[in-house]
Amino acid sequence: MSSQDVGQWLTAHAVALHAVGDRLSFRRTCDVALRELVEHQALLAVIGKVVNDRVSILSAINCGVPDALVTEAMGGSDLADRPLVRLWLQRREPLFVDEAFALAHASAAERAEIARYGLGCLAIHGVVDTSGSSGSYFSFSGVPPSRAADTVRRLELLVPHLHVALLRVWRVDCGAWAHRTTPRERDLLQCLHAGMSNPEIAFKSGRSQATIRNQLHHLMGKLEVGSRLALVARAAELGLLDEGLRGGTGAGG
Repeated sequence: MSSQDVGQWLTAHAVALHAVGDRLSFRRTCDVALRELVEHQALLAVIGKVVNDRVSILSAINCGVPDALVTEAMGGSDLADRPLVRLWLQRREPLFVDEAFALAHASAAERAEIARYGLGCLAIHGVVDTSGSSGSYFSFSGVPPSRAADTVRRLELLVPHLHVALLRVWRVDCGAWAHRTTPRERDLLQCLHAGMSNPEIAFKSGRSQATIRNQLHHLMGKLEVGSRLALVARAAELGLLDEGLRGGTGAGG
């Protein structure tokens, strides 16, 4: 695809990207239209933030990435353990991560993750907000090594449009689930996201451990998951870890 073709593609699809309103339409766009521009096997699109050198995922859309990898990512990580993310934050330009680049810049844990999940070559880019602490992050996996230069150029043009689409989906998620969960439930999710134990949550909230245990059980049923880790992952996927929702519109409970 020539530079002129890329421009025509963006003109044709930018309106559709900006009109994306839910996860299904975002995935459909990624599964079909995006492959015309960026050859890849899977995509993980996230909204995240960095506070005190710790990376937290607020929301994620999985387009073909192994579920186990997404669950791991939702738990958050120290920025020191994610040198590829740190490097992208410093450069704020697309990164193409092949084997040589990974050996030079990735941590042993990141290289093991790439190998364990069969991710192949990665193409990474995103948009950082004006605060410099949060934004979007798109990780394309299974990108052909022969397309490195083309992929980098195309991501520079494409990712701002993907960012708009992802933010739109996130805001829809936040609004929908803010009405289906209570402020107390969202506070509980924030505590889980911070890694707090049941006794710590009980002490912080002034409730008994039995009450916390029952509320967790209820939340797992509501979000249709079977573990604490999966609960945090699901909450992040639905945009429920946005601190702006903590005093939200749900009824108390």
